[in-house]
Amino acid sequence: MESAARTIWLLSPTTRTERRARTTLLAGKEWYEQSKYFEHAAELHAGRLSPAEDTSRIHHVKLSAGRQKIAEAVTSTGFARPTKVIELAGSWIDAHPPEHARDQVQRFGVQKLAETTYCISSSTVHGYKWVHEHLGIDGLGLFSALADSLAMALLFTESAVALFEAHSIGDRPSGHPRPQYPGRLNSTIDAWADMYC
Repeated sequence: MESAARTIWLLSPTTRTERRARTTLLAGKEWYEQSKYFEHAAELHAGRLSPAEDTSRIHHVKLSAGRQKIAEAVTSTGFARPTKVIELAGSWIDAHPPEHARDQVQRFGVQKLAETTYCISSSTVHGYKWVHEHLGIDGLGLFSALADSLAMALLFTESAVALFEAHSIGDRPSGHPRPQYPGRLNSTIDAWADMYC
């Protein structure tokens, strides 16, 4: 769900400039996370690498740090917590309901349900005990939460695929074979493609 939400967040702006800025921001965040890995790995591998391997490692660290600096220099917006991307993607889906799931989206809304199910699912995976206060002891609450989580994950994934395909259509079809995706997404792809032509 988080990867699909990130894809929606990256591809949803109608201007190429904003899409590039978001992509650069995400790359910078990933390079930052990689820099933390490098710190831990340097301690782990200290004295264990051959001179050639250590030279290669140092080169990789410097290359990544340079990319991180470039990304940080050109971005000014972003999200600090993992659930922010779920919130932003859910809000975008609410504002642009996918044609293939319009009734469900308009009946329930996506942003708040997605945030809630993501929070419960993530907290369950991390073993937080408070989750049981909300799911009950009979197991039905857990099954309901799982069903909601799967529904949100499916909606986010279908929306991310449809958004990617909407961008791929362009003004003139390329003539290349279209990827295989469920036919029910065609109405959403066609509707969203109009925003990006």
